[in-house]
Amino acid sequence: MAIAISNQTVAKDIVYLNKAVFDNDQRMAFKLEILNTALQKTQLEYGDFDIVEVDLPAVTPRAKIQVQSGENINLMMAVTTNELESSLIPIRIPIRRGILNYRLIVTTQDNLTAFSNINALEDLKEIKVGLKSSWATTALFKSQHFNVIEIPTLNGVFKMVSAGRAKYVPRGINEVYHEIKSRQHQLNNLVIEPTLALYIKAPYYVFVSPKHPELAKRLELGLETMVKDGSHKAIFNKYFQEKIKLSELKNRKIIVIKTPHLSGETPLERKELWFEYDEL
Repeated sequence: MAIAISNQTVAKDIVYLNKAVFDNDQRMAFKLEILNTALQKTQLEYGDFDIVEVDLPAVTPRAKIQVQSGENINLMMAVTTNELESSLIPIRIPIRRGILNYRLIVTTQDNLTAFSNINALEDLKEIKVGLKSSWATTALFKSQHFNVIEIPTLNGVFKMVSAGRAKYVPRGINEVYHEIKSRQHQLNNLVIEPTLALYIKAPYYVFVSPKHPELAKRLELGLETMVKDGSHKAIFNKYFQEKIKLSELKNRKIIVIKTPHLSGETPLERKELWFEYDEL
């Protein structure tokens, strides 16, 4: 089954991407608004378009194979990895403005004391962390010798933390509040640790099939236009400003986890592309 967002009856460019895993997923709503705006901004140069959501598995490794072939879907959005950047066409504009760089610690009330004396990265490495197997963060943590438990599903990760088999899971400030709230009826002992935040560079890009290079050029032009005219930042604020305020990052101790394998082409010098917690 496919769900289409149609701009005109006849479309020149058609974007196919995986549909949301959950109904009313604000993460997907944000992505669709970004895509739709980027395509609208380039109608003069490229013409009309459609966006079609395809009902296929959305797990990153499977999605990457689908996008690479360009047969069922021709675009995905994900935290970048060297593998994704080498096999697909990356558009190196972080569409979430790096908000996922900032992670809060989800733990339980009983385990809060485990974090009360954390002053440095090495202290944190000793505490057992639950992570989803397919996350880019999991490979990073394992490479830096964290005490990692891998779990196949996100819900499984939260259940593991709730049961105390893992002490915590780091989650982005853009996602953590909804994730805890939606699980309150089953896992009512989950809490956000109030004093710490992790900083992990995690650019979240649009990746286009190598079979569709013109679509990649169009989206890059559209996203660059959005950065310049302020519409990218405006959409970001619409979805994330409240969550940023809730996170109170200014009052937290920030522990930096280095990302040594980040591509040298990451546009870190372009300050206008990145959110910093002191801008609000």
